[in-house]
Amino acid sequence: MYMPEQKEYDIHDETVPVAVDNGYWYVMIHHNPVWIQTMLERELRGELLSHQQLETGLRREPFEFYVPYFDIQRERDADIRNDFRKFVFINASEKRIGELLMADWNTNTRLRLYHYRNKMGEIIKVRNSDIRGLQMAIRRFSMEYFEGVPDQPLTQFAEGSRVRVKLPCWEDKEGEIRRIHVRTKTGTASMRVAFVISGLEREVTFPELHEGDVEFLDQQTRQLLSGKVIENFENEVAIILGHRYAVGKKQGETARQAYVAEKKREDAPKLRRMLSFADIDMDSYDDRRRFTALMLMCAVLLGDAEAVQRYQQQVEQYLKEDGFVGDAEVAEDGRRLSTPTAAYLAIALFVATKNPDLRTAVKAFRDGHPDCPSIISRLINKVRDARAKKR
Repeated sequence: MYMPEQKEYDIHDETVPVAVDNGYWYVMIHHNPVWIQTMLERELRGELLSHQQLETGLRREPFEFYVPYFDIQRERDADIRNDFRKFVFINASEKRIGELLMADWNTNTRLRLYHYRNKMGEIIKVRNSDIRGLQMAIRRFSMEYFEGVPDQPLTQFAEGSRVRVKLPCWEDKEGEIRRIHVRTKTGTASMRVAFVISGLEREVTFPELHEGDVEFLDQQTRQLLSGKVIENFENEVAIILGHRYAVGKKQGETARQAYVAEKKREDAPKLRRMLSFADIDMDSYDDRRRFTALMLMCAVLLGDAEAVQRYQQQVEQYLKEDGFVGDAEVAEDGRRLSTPTAAYLAIALFVATKNPDLRTAVKAFRDGHPDCPSIISRLINKVRDARAKKR
């Protein structure tokens, strides 16, 4: 939304015109949002007045306008952005609207600004409160709702999931998904959610939801994203590694296999949830490398081959940055893992490749550095039987 700046209008006196709120906005059409935004801004600044008009002290009545196109910037919202591409909302008097329509810059061009009309040919005007609501809805829709936290992919939701709806009029309403159908081609979903309203359960159908319209509402997500995020993920990964390799279990092989299979089923939703936060913002490059290592371990534990390949390549690249050229060199001299982050990356790569040289190198780093972070010892101990176990 664009409002006039006072200093641009003080031409011959100290009285500054202010855009008058008429209580309603004209719905206008122009098929080039960039051009009309520029021209309306110039109109407000008085740059389009002729020299004769300036000499006579003519000042046009100021106005307010809004081009929704510029508030929708995310690539995944391209369809919605195109829907709003041609719309321009102007809060001005009828006289001022007429001046804009008849201005030379509008009449002397092929693409013109004109009124949006209904089927009866009537000019459409909307209330001020409706425009404010539209602005808020578009801007909320186009924003990430948690700093550094990506929207949850719709494919991650399932019947029975506890969710919070973030659509206008339903903001902060919490409910349970009763039915969901994801349209993979369009990236949208229809969802039926049960809410408790005034003590009564009511089911509401949302026919077309996009990523960001709903979010998970569960204890694990809150724990993962509160406080120190990396440490939260480390703790979850360490626990799941213990489950996968039956750390501390003394029973026979059959019982161990049953235990691992049961925990694998239980841990799968957690791992999918954790991987969905792969693009979360980190405070530093070092934190980003550690988090990528965690994502690699999550992908291995989940059995997501595509994600494993992607994160393994990143981890290998990070290790090269720290001077690691090949597995053989690490085996020859564990001190080549010169930093805790390098050792951290090597653990993740060991989980993915089961190369014993990597585990040996990490142990050498741990034993040669008394100040080695405790998480490295914890993780390497969890995977001590990794070579003998199937993922």
